[in-house]
Amino acid sequence: MSRFFTETPIWVWPLFILLLVLGLRARPERAVPVGLFYGLPFLGISVLLRGLLRDRWSGVYLRWHTAWVCGVAIWSSANGC
Repeated sequence: MSRFFTETPIWVWPLFILLLVLGLRARPERAVPVGLFYGLPFLGISVLLRGLLRDRWSGVYLRWHTAWVCGVAIWSSANGC
């Protein structure tokens, strides 16, 4: 166990503390507008699809990514996310 602390790069510890503090500050529940809550995922999907359509291999990648996005949407709605 002591090797864990001695062999970890020094830059990891300040990053760990920063992420821990940010996580603890984000704990309280917040109110988010419904439009923002449902709109941001659609914005991300549209940016993903726009980038895929520009790719020269878009036929292959578009099918795979579309199936992946649809699978994630089905899974999240089935699990109440």
